[in-house]
Amino acid sequence: MSSLNKIIIIGRLTHDPEIKVTTNGSNMVNMTVAVDRPSQSDFSDTDFINVVGWRETADSAQGLSKGQMVLVIGRINTRSYETNEGTRKYVTEIDARQIKTVSGSGMAAMDNLPEAATLNPAAGLESMPGSNDSASNFDFGSASDELSDDVQEDVPF
Repeated sequence: MSSLNKIIIIGRLTHDPEIKVTTNGSNMVNMTVAVDRPSQSDFSDTDFINVVGWRETADSAQGLSKGQMVLVIGRINTRSYETNEGTRKYVTEIDARQIKTVSGSGMAAMDNLPEAATLNPAAGLESMPGSNDSASNFDFGSASDELSDDVQEDVPF
């Protein structure tokens, strides 16, 4: 059986992206995206999601700054490491494949996306207001191509 690990988030940068060059000369970016999660109270909860990107994805983050609304497409990555004190630490982050700026705020930015994009990540976007370039450059892939016929019947979109 196939599996799918793909995530799409829209939120605001909590700080300027940290772009570094690794010892082998590859660019990498670390950033945190604040994503509002609607709640039943008058206040929404906010998730602070760590994002890492490599090479061309890191290059695309240059020029971004704290407070900008961004769309991140990638996959969830969980890793662990041992500290100098011998304690095991676990990290969950998005391994970004694409990072783009988006105009609008919160759910208003989602409202600007075509319905097909919000319901089916395999659908291509024709345009996205406020992006640096055409959103048709987004590679959502085809989730239905990756799933067997048996699994496709269970997928809610």
